[in-house]
Amino acid sequence: MNVAKPPLNSALWQPSGMEGTTTDVDQISGWIEQYSQHPLSILLSINGGELFVRARTGGVGFFRWGTGLLVVGGVMTDDEDHGPTLAAFLDWCEREKLTPRFVHFPPATASALADLGFMIDQLGASYSLSFQDSKLSGKGYQQVRRKLNKARRLGVTVERIRDEERYLALVPELEKINLEWLGQKGAKHIELLVCEFERVKPDANTLIYAAWHQNELIAYIVFSRTSGENPGWFHNLSRRRAECVDGTMQLIVHSLMQEIDSGVIHFGFTPLVDLTESTYPHSVVAKLIAKRLASLGGVVYPARSQRQYKVSWCPSEVIPEYLAYRGNTLGAMLWFLRATNSL
Repeated sequence: MNVAKPPLNSALWQPSGMEGTTTDVDQISGWIEQYSQHPLSILLSINGGELFVRARTGGVGFFRWGTGLLVVGGVMTDDEDHGPTLAAFLDWCEREKLTPRFVHFPPATASALADLGFMIDQLGASYSLSFQDSKLSGKGYQQVRRKLNKARRLGVTVERIRDEERYLALVPELEKINLEWLGQKGAKHIELLVCEFERVKPDANTLIYAAWHQNELIAYIVFSRTSGENPGWFHNLSRRRAECVDGTMQLIVHSLMQEIDSGVIHFGFTPLVDLTESTYPHSVVAKLIAKRLASLGGVVYPARSQRQYKVSWCPSEVIPEYLAYRGNTLGAMLWFLRATNSL
């Protein structure tokens, strides 16, 4: 069956003047649903972002970190208002003495930023899978099928946590998994670009699946509804125990695919992988830094295993993800990696 989509919140925020900002989650969600062109714009409503609105026709969403802004989703507006909205936002940043850096933006925003003299350097890639009518058949899915069969054979079961009461009862076990996962990976918890565990709750826009083995909770994945040109579900927060049965995470994803029948799963951003040649104004220094950080393994968020997992699903798209900025390249990249706790 398809999971019902909640009605669009069309009561968009109305600024008292020509422009202003808001942190109202409902209004940000409504704006994203109406105007977003990038699936990961949803992070703004999930993680408590802010929205700059110009003349009731254009919006730009961001997170604050120090004196900088991490802008997510590009310019969210109708085509004819894209340029004026971006100009108004940049003017506002200058007045407020804030430095904007852009991530997860669509091509229209990338072109506009390039025209304004921004450097646009690749930081990694994101992956999406369109699984309409997919039966996981063919040679490409052999690895996934083997893992699914192994997990089922060993008795792993998957539960969708459907109500808040059930979720709250499981929170202590879920938190134990969080701590164990971070410890065993030697990993950092990425901030801003995945949901914060404290904000998670099951609702129409958030699906939570948990995996069990021998009466123990061993893993979970939080999926968040996305908007934009390819709406679907964002494979958001995922954690597992050290002794988790091989194939468990694949079994959770497959459970989602069976429940919603068709659509797109956005596996999200992985830093410092699948670096390609950019057609935008870019820095040679940035590419050298990215390659160096990728080679350091444990110093930066470990991305290799994450990429391997995502690529095993034979994604329909591998999308380069960029950082757009003005000024010093090293400063901009280090700011981004620190703001997202990747470094």
